[in-house]
Amino acid sequence: MVFEFGPSTAPGVSGMPLYDIAVVTQFIGGGSGRPVPVDGNAFLQVRFRNASTVDPTSGKQTFTQTDIRPGLPLVREIKLIDDFERVMTWGL
Repeated sequence: MVFEFGPSTAPGVSGMPLYDIAVVTQFIGGGSGRPVPVDGNAFLQVRFRNASTVDPTSGKQTFTQTDIRPGLPLVREIKLIDDFERVMTWGL
C-alpha cells in the first residue's frame, strides 16, 4: 500500500504528513461513533494528520476512490474510514 501526497495547500503545512499505524479489531467512524465494516479478519488502521481528500482552499475532492478492493489474497479492502478536520483515517 502506497499513499502519495502532493504539495499541501493548507496554510503552514508542508512535507510528509504525520502518521501512525495500528492493529485494530474494528474501525469506528469519527463522526458517527459507529463501527465501519471493512472486509477481512485482521486489520490495520493508518491515520494521517494534516492530510485530507479535500483541498482546503477550494473545497474540492482531490481523491474520490474511497473504497478499494484490490483483489489481493492478503488485502481484501482498503476503505476511507474518516476524513475530518485534516485527520484522515484509512482501514486495511
